[in-house]
Amino acid sequence: MTLAEAPELTLDTLIDPAELLAPPRAVFSGNGPAPERTLLDILAETTRRHPNGPAVDDGSTALSYRALAAETEALRLRLAAAGIGAGDRVGIRVPSGTNDLYVSILAVLAAGAAYVPVDAEDPEERAELVFSEAGVSAVIGAHREIRPCGTPHGTVGRRPGPDDDAWIIFTSGSTGKPKGVAVTHRSAAAFVDAEAGLFLTEEPIGPGDRVLAGLSVAFDASCEEMWLAWRYGACLVAAPRSLVRTGLDLGPWLVEQRITVVSTVPTLAALWPSEALDDVRLLIFGGEACPPELAERMAVEGREVWNTYGPTEATVVACAAQLTGEGPVRIGLPLDGWDLAVVDARGDLVPMGEVGELVIGGVGLARYLDAEKDAEKYAPLPSLGWERAYRSGDLVRADAEGLLFVGRADEQIKLGGRRIELGEVDAALQALPNVAGAAAAVRTTRGGNQILVGYVVSAAQDTAADAPAGDETPDGEAPADQAQSDEAQSDEAQAEEAQADDARTGEAEVAAVSGVFDPVDALRRLREALPASLVPLIAVVDTLPTRTSGKVDRAALPWPLPSVDTSGQESPLEGTEGWLAEQWAEILGTSVGTADAEFFAIGGSSLGAARLVALIRARFPNVSVSDIYQNPSLGALARVLEASDARESAVRTVRPTPRRAGAVQVALMVPLLTISGLRWAVGVAALNNVLARYGDFPWAPAVSWWWVALGWLLCVSSAGRVALAAGGARLLLRGVRPGTYPRGGSVHLRLWTAERLAERVGANRLTGTWITHYARALGARIGADADLHSLPPVTGMLRLGKGCAVEPEVDLSGHWLDGDLLHIGKIRIGAAATVGARSTLFPGARVGKRSEIAPGSGVTGAVPAGQRWSGVPAARSGKAAHRWPGSRPPRTRGWSLVYGLTSTALGLLPALAALSGLLTLLFFVRGESAPGAVLSAALIAVPLATVVSLATYALLVLVLVRALGTGLREGYHAVHSAVAWRAWATERLMNTARVVLFPLYASLFTPVWLRALGMKVGRRVEASTVLALPAMTTVGDGAFLADDTMVATYELGGGWMRIAAARVGKRAFLGNSGMTAPGRSVPKNGLVGVLSSTPKGAKAGSSWLGMPPMKLPRAAEAGDQSRTYDPPRALMAARAAVEVCRVVPVMCTVALAVLFVAAFEALVSTAGLAVAALCGGLLMAAAGLLACVVAAAAKWLLVGRFRTVEHPLWSSFVWRNELADTFVEVLAVPWLVGSVPGTPLMNLWLRTLGARIGRGAWCETYWLPEADLVRVGAGATVNRGCVVQTHLFHDRIMRMDTVTLGDGSTLGPHGIVLPGATVGPRTTIGPASLVMRGESVPEGTRWLGNPIAAWHTDRHAEGTRS
Repeated sequence: MTLAEAPELTLDTLIDPAELLAPPRAVFSGNGPAPERTLLDILAETTRRHPNGPAVDDGSTALSYRALAAETEALRLRLAAAGIGAGDRVGIRVPSGTNDLYVSILAVLAAGAAYVPVDAEDPEERAELVFSEAGVSAVIGAHREIRPCGTPHGTVGRRPGPDDDAWIIFTSGSTGKPKGVAVTHRSAAAFVDAEAGLFLTEEPIGPGDRVLAGLSVAFDASCEEMWLAWRYGACLVAAPRSLVRTGLDLGPWLVEQRITVVSTVPTLAALWPSEALDDVRLLIFGGEACPPELAERMAVEGREVWNTYGPTEATVVACAAQLTGEGPVRIGLPLDGWDLAVVDARGDLVPMGEVGELVIGGVGLARYLDAEKDAEKYAPLPSLGWERAYRSGDLVRADAEGLLFVGRADEQIKLGGRRIELGEVDAALQALPNVAGAAAAVRTTRGGNQILVGYVVSAAQDTAADAPAGDETPDGEAPADQAQSDEAQSDEAQAEEAQADDARTGEAEVAAVSGVFDPVDALRRLREALPASLVPLIAVVDTLPTRTSGKVDRAALPWPLPSVDTSGQESPLEGTEGWLAEQWAEILGTSVGTADAEFFAIGGSSLGAARLVALIRARFPNVSVSDIYQNPSLGALARVLEASDARESAVRTVRPTPRRAGAVQVALMVPLLTISGLRWAVGVAALNNVLARYGDFPWAPAVSWWWVALGWLLCVSSAGRVALAAGGARLLLRGVRPGTYPRGGSVHLRLWTAERLAERVGANRLTGTWITHYARALGARIGADADLHSLPPVTGMLRLGKGCAVEPEVDLSGHWLDGDLLHIGKIRIGAAATVGARSTLFPGARVGKRSEIAPGSGVTGAVPAGQRWSGVPAARSGKAAHRWPGSRPPRTRGWSLVYGLTSTALGLLPALAALSGLLTLLFFVRGESAPGAVLSAALIAVPLATVVSLATYALLVLVLVRALGTGLREGYHAVHSAVAWRAWATERLMNTARVVLFPLYASLFTPVWLRALGMKVGRRVEASTVLALPAMTTVGDGAFLADDTMVATYELGGGWMRIAAARVGKRAFLGNSGMTAPGRSVPKNGLVGVLSSTPKGAKAGSSWLGMPPMKLPRAAEAGDQSRTYDPPRALMAARAAVEVCRVVPVMCTVALAVLFVAAFEALVSTAGLAVAALCGGLLMAAAGLLACVVAAAAKWLLVGRFRTVEHPLWSSFVWRNELADTFVEVLAVPWLVGSVPGTPLMNLWLRTLGARIGRGAWCETYWLPEADLVRVGAGATVNRGCVVQTHLFHDRIMRMDTVTLGDGSTLGPHGIVLPGATVGPRTTIGPASLVMRGESVPEGTRWLGNPIAAWHTDRHAEGTRS
């Protein structure tokens, strides 16, 4: 679309020099229209391309394009037999939400006629008026019944041409008479083709898409719905009329029906929860102004959102603008083939930037059936030389980026997306009996609900005060009873209404004689004469205010209306009734003084009911729109709400994990462990071949190097791991869609297996560019230049926009267990967005373009574009700063290759270190030929080989980290640069070292090790498994860094990497999983708690907790300094002696490896390599069982049963506890425990350590440090990454206490429960949440946050798939 210049001037024209300096004039033109054709041509082409694709689906029957064509042809033949042909007009009055409706429309088009739609629920009087004005020859009704109405005059059998009418739709008329607008095939097809070039150009709509059909066919936007589907081969999905009326409940239906394309009015879309649109990738607004806040909420990654504008007189849509959530909401620029101009009152073009009336020209111009009206509204535009132009009556501001809607120049308004002439409503009101004067106006309630009010002056002023509306108001107004349409009464209500009609008729006759205005009779007459959307709320007033011109001054009509008291005596409302009355007032704009007031009788509408439900669900989540229809009075509805609240309070049933599921998991462990055995087999085969090359080792038979190479390619190489993990996941999860599934069901077990497979083949250890390759192999869509530093979901349900950045340790899994329900959802991250380290993205999370998610946040829903969100749950904390340099740095394939090769090299470091230990073992077994003698010699060599391997690996890490650290410097560096590569490689080394060198951490040797790596570490520092860039980190004297802390790691964004120094002050404490970002400092004597982040500018001595961090009042507890900060030499020596013993568990794991290899070699010698490889799983299981026995025995021997006690840091109990934990981490976990999350084997292991685990519990974590102090109830769920923390080390005193997770309770992914806490039965703690020390969480409740707060979710809308 381009901005067009004003008409060209001839050479002999005198040009005022001032005009050359004037701003350009406001005229806009799209590109030329598509080649002319008919709607039938479009449908025929689609049918040829997708004959078997679904075309329409009404919930009971789905028709393919071939079937739709056949049924259309059958009905066309019936129309032809009735004499209907090209040039005729046929009425359509078929129930909405049925395939019959669309077959009827297409059959009329196929016959060459124009269809004239009327909503099946419109009054008979309205339908007859429309059909008579259009001059229809027949009407198609329910069940495709054809009713002749006149003599057909068309040509039977002739296909329509571009100049034939396609449809005639009637709009509201200012005279009270609706206006018929005829649209030709040329205009209709041009509109369809123009939109095809506008929406989803990169990924066009196609056969896999499902388009919502929710609008009435009497509304021209329904044409957009139909042809959005039929132009592309998508499926048009008809929504049930009952759901369309309620509005709010249509949201869950969109999810159930997998709707991907929606065209609707903003009012309706605003009612739907964000998750209802998760699958929607194209959302089109039209019909009314779109609020900026709605645009911001809906314009999320993975979805195009468009705002369209166009009167019926210009074929549905004339211009459109894509919404990004930023800047003003525009109506945009013209479609291809359309022309727009902005003119002043004289019809001259206004300058750009000015306001004027919008005039439309081009191929989309329709025509009025009324020739006189047509000539008036489609008059020429001399200033542009347009022979025909439609004057819209809308005021817009001309802007080269897109037009901005300002308002109306007349009394036409939009209500619920429908264009309404107030004059039509005025005329209907004035035609009522005993009305002296009347006027309509649209009013907005406090809750933002728009309602149509009909102000009436009674012919008998002396009786107005006796009207049912109530007493006279202070302003002298005496409103009578107020009433409004109920669009969807129940059958019972309709029967009662019918029985009351006779009585009302009699009352109306009496009223007519007496001259008294009867609002009840008036409402009945209005319902018979007007569509439901035009029936106003009636208010009786003394007089109608007027302007000096004598016209009614609608702005001066009274609002808000006085209180409604149908009983005549207002009584105070209390409790639920009082609260509900407040909600009614938000919607209706008038207060309610009695429990007898009825919602629909005092101005409520179907849309108002939907909005009311949205308000009520904040307190009563189980309420539905049908509750309002069935209980319209305030008192009755209040009683229903109270009853539903009682039901909601009923105990939630959480079923234990089925035993069958556990049996399947245990059975699957053998083949999964066999995959690990294959990796061992490759190593053993390679070793045997090398030994055969350099000596005589009869106990090590050689095999072909080709087999070794093939095994390495499939099981060891990065490419092979990607292929196995991704291929297996796609096979296992084929057909799995976002949704909610039962725990232990088929989908859950398939997902569990896919994740275990990825772990067994080593895909979870991929880094660098291999992560991106892995993500794409899983089916994730990764945009160009995206920096992905976290593992993708095995489901493949991930979309990363161009240039976005995901920092390390972000949970992108997109699933979690909530009790006995598994939630799976897509994750979308927009272009140029950034997600901070250790954040958790919930299923269905969307991060908008250019947004920032602070580290450690939990994103539950949609994050609008350009904003910064932080915390758990994440909430807006400002605009995205984008502090990195403005221009995006270049990226090269060379650097991508460097990252990939470095990733592979770093992965080989442990193997290289193990090689030194292997050489030590071979030195001891040289000369031995008998297998028994070889095994004995190898076991003797294990202690030395272990020390050699650990020393070799430590030396390799030390040299590499120091070498890489010399080039690090603060600032922003391109990701594809030497400095960024150094930082990334350093962090990968530090992360792996925490695992391989685990015995070295949380010991006296840790500060020495960190200093050697280049970190500035003070005296008496206690540090556990810290992840940091050593060259950028300073730790003050006496500081304490707990487990899994993250300090001074890099940040990503915009193709840049930020590196900056971080500091942990003297005697500061950084709790478990705490984070200190680059450039920040944990203050001196300060505390940053568990799962918390360090704030900016924290003052000395301050304490902080949570995400985002909040300041805590805290006084340090005094203790024996000789047992906390300043121990004597004897204690230091004793501790060192115990900590040296941490190498023993490593020796045990090396000895176990020797035993495994010996057993494997024996199998190879007796049965061959193939059999040995297939038996590898059984050997792994046996080794794992032995490892668990040894680790459990070590726990009981070293510390016995844990109890609720306190121990200072410098006590033997603490050191022995760390030693026992080392047995778990380096022996039991690598060999078996780490492979069995969520299985009965994990529960058995935890019980072995002393934990009390209930039947059917699902536990994915082994991080129960003091297992004796933990109780996990029956059917409870502990998700991945959780820590049931039974001790804390504040002030260097280890305080232990119990933790109880009640029956059926849930601890979400990465949640932490602190000592002394109790989570009640059936209570859910959401992902990334922190339960505080000593906290007691009530049963049957839901909590989320860091620290936790009440979590209000709409569980009633969730469905469960089997």
